Amino acid sequence: MKQVDLEGQYRFSNVASVNYQTNSMKLYPNPVMDLLTVSLPSEGSILIYNYLGQQIGKYQLTEGENTVDLTALDNGLYLLKFSKGSVKPVVKR
Repeated sequence: MKQVDLEGQYRFSNVASVNYQTNSMKLYPNPVMDLLTVSLPSEGSILIYNYLGQQIGKYQLTEGENTVDLTALDNGLYLLKFSKGSVKPVVKR
């Protein structure tokens, strides 16, 4: 990055390398009818919350792809929270 002061003198900043790793989960299909596939970067749990913020489910899952049965849930919007921090909405139809 070039930094210029009020007198027109400039200098370039140092170059820094940034490695970004995400603890994000992937959900599909979304919207879901019955079975939701949850792909996790590491083993952990997911919590399911309804639109009122009430926890209505907890699942212990392994790294990689997992299947979660949402058949018993009513149609609507839910939030899934991965124990490592990421939160994703899912629509049940």
